[in-house]
Formats: sequence, C-alpha cells, structure tokens
Amino acid sequence: MKQESDIHFFTDQDVPDSIGDYLEELGHSLTRLRDIIPTNSPDPYVAATCVESGAVLVSFNHKDFEKIVRKSEAVKFDGKKATKNRMKTLSRLDMDCEQHCGLESLKKYIDIVEVELAKQTKNQSIRLWIGRTHCRIYR
Repeated sequence: MKQESDIHFFTDQDVPDSIGDYLEELGHSLTRLRDIIPTNSPDPYVAATCVESGAVLVSFNHKDFEKIVRKSEAVKFDGKKATKNRMKTLSRLDMDCEQHCGLESLKKYIDIVEVELAKQTKNQSIRLWIGRTHCRIYR
C-alpha cells in the first residue's frame, strides 16, 4: 500500500539492505545507520540519533532499545542531551524474527505499519512489533 505521507525510517546496523530498499520503493525516506554515524556506535547514541531526526528506528535488536527508552538518565547526542521524556518519543519498528525472514514478515504487515505510523503525532511514540506470524502495536 503506497501512502501519501512519507515516513522517515532509520535502519539499524543489523537490518538487511533489502528491508531498507523495500521501504524506499514504497516512497518512504530512509537513513541507514552506516551513512551517518559509525557502525560501532552504541545503541543509546543510535536511539538519540533517531529521536533528534524524528525517524522511526527499524531494528532486530529490540530488547536493548526497550531498556534504553526505560532508563532514567539522559543520553548525549552531539553535545546535546536527549532526556528521558525525549527518548520516550522514539518510535520503533521492532523486528522479532530471523533476519532472513524480515522482509517477508514486513511485507505481510506493511499496510498496518503505514497506517499506524501515519496516524502518529509528533511527540507521541509508537512501537510496532513484527514477527513471522504476528504484528503487535504498542502506544
């Protein structure tokens, strides 16, 4: 389903290029981690980068990012601090399947992903959890 609104996605280092390519084919903007920050950047820095750019983080590393969002301390980002309240605005597309199944799983649920992200407001986060046989939405 091609959406009229462009969604900005940010793919973590563990996301296969095929997923990013697919999102771009659908007309969404995409930033790949390796294109803007070092590939060995710690996860809190990756999360802060997404928050500051307003991008939806796509990752297979969802457990670590869940811990980061829940932490109470601020995360430094280019000399600024992303506070706990700011980190709670991180929207995520969490892939909960093997990487080689990720594209197939995303294609099954892309309509839900696009509709839910299009409804999102600027300071509201949403978490979409995609597995092989399920899609869960957390607000």
